Amino acid sequence: MFNAYAPVRYAMWEILLDWSNVRDFQNQNPDSCKARLLYYSLPTIDVSQVLPPEIEKISFPLGTTITQKRYSLTSEHAEFIRALLYETNWEGGLFDSAHSNLPTNISKGAVGFFAVCSVTSVSLIVNP
Repeated sequence: MFNAYAPVRYAMWEILLDWSNVRDFQNQNPDSCKARLLYYSLPTIDVSQVLPPEIEKISFPLGTTITQKRYSLTSEHAEFIRALLYETNWEGGLFDSAHSNLPTNISKGAVGFFAVCSVTSVSLIVNP
């Protein structure tokens, strides 16, 4: 069973789709038969999420292997991700924010965020 989406828990979700072993796609470049989706559950209200940017739609055939991974995030790491999204995916929206430095937990002027997290993973094959 897939990990239940829990919007009250900070997490990064990774969905891997692979249809390179499906009969009609076996002779194609395997890299063209894969997709990777990332999304976050950041359980606070962000006005930028009211009118989010356009999201890519991915179609895939029956027989696709889907792997779902959930990466746990601390509240500090979630704040870093939120700030990063304000500077990238949510940048330029209706409620754009002023650009600033991202929060960091790395010292001596380094940029980024160091984190360790737990990962849960599950896979299934889409059957008719």
